[in-house]
Amino acid sequence: MITVVLNGEPEQVQPGSSLLALLEQQGEPYEAALVERNGRLVRREHLAETTLAEGDRVEVVLPAFGG
Repeated sequence: MITVVLNGEPEQVQPGSSLLALLEQQGEPYEAALVERNGRLVRREHLAETTLAEGDRVEVVLPAFGG
């Protein structure tokens, strides 16, 4: 297992896991979210091909609606 940081919390994932697998495992609603890996935006179409590495920092930012 490797450790990544998701929204400030350590998470254990299998080596070679994709960013998409991490988000699905956590139940994150990534379809409407902005996703960053190590401070860089990852487009939704690249989530499945973005492989996580030990120590990666992932931030999922959901839009706020209301008025």
